Amino acid sequence: MPAALSPAPDPAPVEPDPEPEVTPEPVPAVGEVITTDAQAAAAQQAGLGVHVASDGTRIVVDPLAPLPDAVVADVKASTPGQGPATKRDASRREQDLVRATDAIEATGKYVLYVLEGAVFDMDGTRLSTDYRWVTEYPALNTQSHVYATAAEALAGAQAAVAAQPDPARFELINLLD
Repeated sequence: MPAALSPAPDPAPVEPDPEPEVTPEPVPAVGEVITTDAQAAAAQQAGLGVHVASDGTRIVVDPLAPLPDAVVADVKASTPGQGPATKRDASRREQDLVRATDAIEATGKYVLYVLEGAVFDMDGTRLSTDYRWVTEYPALNTQSHVYATAAEALAGAQAAVAAQPDPARFELINLLD
């Protein structure tokens, strides 16, 4: 009679390879220039925004704090505050303002600009100069905000921001500085 086979010993359990530790991306500081999508994601997960400047530079923004100086400087450099000399200049400046506004509002902030305005006749002749504040924020973009002086326009914009339920979300950029 053949000898009984004894069962083979259980092999040692196989330990799975340990998962590599993933180090979370540190949250960039407000005002920091970032270069990677991972940094942008970390900022956004922390409740911050990322402003894309006119040259493509990405700058971290806190939507409840004043914009970093680099963001304001970029907007002022790419958007003239002086009144347009021609209707074509007015159209170009409006496009610049829309671009700057879209970039700022993507960070969770709203913006008001104080600037010099102009009125043209049908032939494109400049008839007058005024001062105004403008915004794309719907609750404030319902009427004209035109003043005789730059100081009045600035005071009007400051009052409009102060009257908002969350004034920290607004940035007032005086393009006449």
